[in-house]
Order: sequence, then C-alpha cells, then structure tokens
Amino acid sequence: NKISVAGSVENIGETAEFTRHGTRWSDLEHNMKKLIDCGVELTISSTISALTVIHYDKFLDWIANCGYKLYNGNNFVTQPKFQHIGVLPLEIRKKCATRISKSIANNQEYFAWKKSKEKLLKVVDALLLDYDKDLNLQQDLKNFYIQYCQMTGKAENILGEEFNSWIQSID
Repeated sequence: NKISVAGSVENIGETAEFTRHGTRWSDLEHNMKKLIDCGVELTISSTISALTVIHYDKFLDWIANCGYKLYNGNNFVTQPKFQHIGVLPLEIRKKCATRISKSIANNQEYFAWKKSKEKLLKVVDALLLDYDKDLNLQQDLKNFYIQYCQMTGKAENILGEEFNSWIQSID
C-alpha cells in the first residue's frame, strides 16, 4: 500500500556532486522532495569513507532540517582499503567526530526517529578508534584523490584546506 524508494547520499551541494560523480545536487534535492510530497517513503543510506566523512555533518544538518522525515542509515567502506576512514590522520578524524556529534546534539529529536542516533554514534566511535598508520594506503588515497579531482574537473581543495594540506603532505 506504500511505495518505498531507497537511495544513497551522504553529502550536499558541490561535495555531493564530487563524492558521487554525475550527481546534480539541485536535481537530487528537488526529486527527493517531490517523491516525499507524493507520499513515497524515502530511505537514505550513507556510505562512510575517507572522502565522504569530511563533510558528513553538513549532510546530517541538512537531513534534520529539510522538513521531511528521511530514514538515514550508514555503511562503512572497507574496500578499497585506502578509502576506509582509518586511513585519515587522527586529528582529522577527531574533528569530523566532533562536528558529527554536534550535529546529533543539535538535532536530537530528529535523530531519535527510527534510532538513527545510535547508528550515527557508531560513525563517531569508528572515527575515534586507534588505527594503524599505513603510509601505503595514504599514498593510494592521495593518488586516487588527485586523479579523481582531475577526472571530475574539481579543485583539489574541494574537501577543504585541512584535508588538502594533509593530502599534499603525503610523500
């Protein structure tokens, strides 16, 4: 008796267009709202990776304030290994965890719906784990990121100056 649609997105605006090459955020946002207005139940699954987690908090703020109830779950990227969040340096992961925690705290009522809060706290916990520093994986991430920026035509600072500085510091 009800239509349900599942999709995957974890960033907004230009960042969504970068991390999901081919996405046009304005179209995606418009179509999501149109589906919900037509009574479609929309489920969003977010893919958490070294690239998508950088601005995940902005997506969480958007989803909590867009005016619609969107179920949000998340999945961690484990392959390729260089895209795992543990490849990021601890200082960047801590900042991401802090921003995500702030988004959860600022939107507690929304994230209590369908137990999204518990799932989001798993992202925070995962960001704060002690991962072995693997310079080969960091180099692989750097190579991928630079090539991906070139392929998509996006500037190498698309994910912010801190991320870009770290990527550029990898030898």
